[in-house]
Amino acid sequence: MLTVPEVCTRLGISKYTAYRLIHEGKIPAVRVDSGRHRFMVEEHEMDRMENQEDYFRVPVAEPAGPQLLTAAEVAQMMRCSVETVRRLAATGQLPAIRNQGRNSHWRFNQGDVMAYLRAQPVAAS
Repeated sequence: MLTVPEVCTRLGISKYTAYRLIHEGKIPAVRVDSGRHRFMVEEHEMDRMENQEDYFRVPVAEPAGPQLLTAAEVAQMMRCSVETVRRLAATGQLPAIRNQGRNSHWRFNQGDVMAYLRAQPVAAS
């Protein structure tokens, strides 16, 4: 049986993380009421956790929806003023979403902005 500080050393985590994982059930531990260390982890459980590389890895969620840009970000991409971007959105030339409320703002789907830029004729020099 291993104490929590021994588990921390072997896994390379802090004691606060270890106790959190014990309480979440991610580290199987036995509660012992004697002495300073109240939880003990069995050796074979420790070996199993060490052999499993991604045991404590948190999955990273993919963005839920399309990447939305502000008018200022679109203006920077298009190399024009923010007012030009707002005018294009208001006239429907550039697809946009308008937030509701007193201080409404335009939001632009990055894919729509890229499609708009690709559709624009190239100016001759």
